[in-house]
Amino acid sequence: MPHICAVGMALIMQFEQFCATVYECPAGLPTIGYGHVVRASEWDEFRLGIRRQRAEELLL
Repeated sequence: MPHICAVGMALIMQFEQFCATVYECPAGLPTIGYGHVVRASEWDEFRLGIRRQRAEELLL
């Protein structure tokens, strides 16, 4: 699994922005958090939204 440093993570978070609920990204994909594409198997976990801590875990 790739490693990301704190600076890299902060940069990604700055450009991606946080969204607690599922939204459609410009590519038309269901997305949540800091740009995490929601897989079919994840719908139950994300249907009510997520907190920043979970979004950061997904980003790592």
